[in-house]
Formats: sequence, structure tokens, C-alpha cells
Amino acid sequence: MTSASTKIAVLSDTHGRMPRAVLAALHEQQPDAIIHAGDSESEHALSQLELIAPVLAVQGNCDWHPDLETLPLVAKQQWGNSLIVVSHRPQDVQKTLQALPTPAQDRPYVIGIHGHTHVPKDEWRSKNSPTQIAQTLLLCPGSPVEPREGSEASIALLTVAAAGSDTPSQLEFINL
Repeated sequence: MTSASTKIAVLSDTHGRMPRAVLAALHEQQPDAIIHAGDSESEHALSQLELIAPVLAVQGNCDWHPDLETLPLVAKQQWGNSLIVVSHRPQDVQKTLQALPTPAQDRPYVIGIHGHTHVPKDEWRSKNSPTQIAQTLLLCPGSPVEPREGSEASIALLTVAAAGSDTPSQLEFINL
């Protein structure tokens, strides 16, 4: 990766808790940004993350607190050579990805991030049709507090290449 790459920590489904292991991992990794893919259940938890790096957060199905009602259900942000789409539920990410126009040359990759399942997932998809996204990564970071289906408590670290690069993002799961 070039020096212009962006390191993004990704987590979801913290359900009102922010374990010390998460904060320690984030301090160690020193991300440029943090994505929380819903079910934070706590403005305080998001504030703790903001002390480490800027946070992009979406509302999950358990985010009923009035302070969290202003969070978007779906967020889209361009980082480097990738458009990142975030929503708590996997079906909402899929619907948003299907509605995207053909990718621009400076944005050869799209990353769809969701939570909700509490199970880590990374899946690259390629499309051959000129009217659809060429390279899409579907990512769920799992949950650092309530892992499911035998998975470990986890977060993800995504390194996105600089704009104009044809290098795909690098992904690492961090088990806590």
C-alpha cells in the first residue's frame, strides 16, 4: 500500500459495551477512521471511539436510544479507490449495492459493510456485466461482545488503497 492508503477499523454489534480489548486493539492499530455498523446501543460507546479516530456509524435494529435516532440507516462514503456502503442489515447493504451505477474509473472497488449477524464474513464478488460493479467486497466484522455460530469475538481492519490505484483493499480480522 502507498502512504496515501487509509486504515479503517470496522466493528459492529457492541450492544452497549466497549470492551477494553477493543479499545486496546484500536489504539494499537491507530486507524485513520472507524466504522460502526450498528447496534452500538450507546452514544457513550461511539464517543469512546471518537477519541481514537473519526467515526462513521449507522443505526442498528437495537439502537432505540434517542441520541442514536439521528444515525443514518445507510451511509455511503468514498475512501481512496473504494466506495464504502454501510448498513446494519445485510439485506439493506445488498439492496443499496444493486442500485449503484456503473463504477467510475477512479473507484474500481465497492465495499459493502454490515453487522447484525455477529458472524465475521468477507466475500469478494466480481461482475462481468459492464452495467454492474466490477469488484465488490461484502464484509461483516462479527461482534466483539456477542459472537455467534462458533466465531471469535472480533473486529476488522480494512486498508483501502489511494484514489486512482487498482489495488484491492486489504482485510484483516482481529480476534479479541
